[in-house]
Amino acid sequence: MRPVSVWEICLRLALSIIIAAGIVFGSARLPHVNATTIALILVLVIVGLASAFGWAEALAAALTAGFGFTYWLLSPPYSAAVSEPQHLVALTAFLLTAVCTGQLSALAKRRSLEALSRRKEMEQVFRLGSALMEQQNLTGALRTAAEKIVEIFGVSGAAVHYCAAHTTLHAGPEGTLIPDLRLCEAAAGDGLLSQPESNLLFLPLRFGEQRLGSIGIKGAITELLATAIADRTASGLARMIATEEARRAYARRKEEQLRASVLDALAHEIKTPLSTIKIAVTTLRSPCSTNGLDRAELLQIIDQEVERLNLWVDEALDTALGKEQNLRPKTEPQDVAKLIAETVKECAPILRNRQVELRGIHTLPEAELDTGMVKHVLRQLLDNAVKYSPEATPVIVSSEVNCGSIVISVVDNGIGVPEPERSQVFNHGYRGAKARSLAEGNGLGLASAKCITEALGGVIWVTSGPSGGAAFHLSFPLAHGPLAHGMNA
Repeated sequence: MRPVSVWEICLRLALSIIIAAGIVFGSARLPHVNATTIALILVLVIVGLASAFGWAEALAAALTAGFGFTYWLLSPPYSAAVSEPQHLVALTAFLLTAVCTGQLSALAKRRSLEALSRRKEMEQVFRLGSALMEQQNLTGALRTAAEKIVEIFGVSGAAVHYCAAHTTLHAGPEGTLIPDLRLCEAAAGDGLLSQPESNLLFLPLRFGEQRLGSIGIKGAITELLATAIADRTASGLARMIATEEARRAYARRKEEQLRASVLDALAHEIKTPLSTIKIAVTTLRSPCSTNGLDRAELLQIIDQEVERLNLWVDEALDTALGKEQNLRPKTEPQDVAKLIAETVKECAPILRNRQVELRGIHTLPEAELDTGMVKHVLRQLLDNAVKYSPEATPVIVSSEVNCGSIVISVVDNGIGVPEPERSQVFNHGYRGAKARSLAEGNGLGLASAKCITEALGGVIWVTSGPSGGAAFHLSFPLAHGPLAHGMNA
């Protein structure tokens, strides 16, 4: 509420006296005037002055009206003396009625103004809470709290102290004048601390039993409003802390899922070099003698597969130990055509001389990928295609750009995946009835492929192939580099 100056008060008093005297004086000049009617009019005027200005103006008008009423309207007129007792009683009643009515009206106005002021303060507190809810991290919420307290409530400075991180953020032209020591004391305490000589207030930030920190406010502000600000700030920070903890827990859970999926994929892939080594060793030990060239080629295959096996075991150990570089996908713009060609070449032992047709890979833009993880997924899909399709049929690897993403498809001519099983085929440990009868497996490959794909921001799904087999599809977002833009132009 705006403070009233002395000159404004004097002007109001003078105006109230003039209005009351003018009504009485004017009424006295009217013929056949009714004193009761004039008295009621004066009471209404005094009530109006009380509502418009306050009790002091209403009292001045009541005294003026009372003495003017006695002087001009009571018998005998133009005399300050009261000739009859009933006139004295009427005058007293008039003055009491006017004064009491004015006081009550002024009180009602004052309470109405106080209610409006409280409403405005609550709206300001609500604005502060809304600003905190819009923040995405705790640091932003702390900074916003300090800045919004200064902006919304018009104080000269504010500071928010967060105990867990030993962080204090200041805002406003005088925010740095708020001492950190007092903020720490307020955080450790249970109530309000004030420094009237410095116009400072300190309050703890508590949410239930949680001690979050404290706030300091420099400026003209009531303790009640400061307490409301502290409560709203504490609830906003507590919500942000809970959100960040939930986000970290979710990230840890996804990290564990990714670790398990990568290990499953590696365990699945390790079988391939072992099988190749066993075949080469069996051939070398065969009674059928081989010439020197064949032996050298078989030994080279064994050496290559042992090297690959060694790399995969190292990768598995790093992943099991939780090393950051293996658990967090490193998505970068990658040449998808090159990645697909390399994967098919590396999967030669898995393919067992199976024909692989590459379609559309030479016109692809770059995509945001983690090369190692995408190769895990493609190897799994190629292995599935070989396992569950006839040896004489080819495997088709195709790719296309669709709706801002690159879609890679691995299609075979095998048993396919029945419609009822397509929603379950990526579940951990699940194997369809036909798949169980054709080849051994543990149901981990496709589950790990799905987890790795989703960790890269991609999508994997299965449909029927053109010849009735299975068609597995991978979708990854395009890169935003010059090559991607050029291909889309």
